[in-house]
Amino acid sequence: MILSSLCTILVVAAGAVNALTVGGAVTFAAKGTYPRATRLSDGSLLGAVSYVDGANQVISAVISRNNGTSWVTQGEVTRAPGDISNQYIQQLPSGNHAL
Repeated sequence: MILSSLCTILVVAAGAVNALTVGGAVTFAAKGTYPRATRLSDGSLLGAVSYVDGANQVISAVISRNNGTSWVTQGEVTRAPGDISNQYIQQLPSGNHAL
């Protein structure tokens, strides 16, 4: 998914919501909708995007270790028939991730 030339990603950090403004188009994923990203405790960004594959909707995870300049696919999170988009990512106090 190509994000617009100027976009705002909401980043949750220590209970506060901060806006991270990114200038210039970046490739978040090759296809899909509802891109979401959150900053992890190690400074990387974990993202998710949903897309349609036949009769199923798929949620795929991506990660950026360079502040969103580039993204690497981590794999498929889930797939199911129907609408499973509009995902939300959060890092738990244990360090695990909830989607």
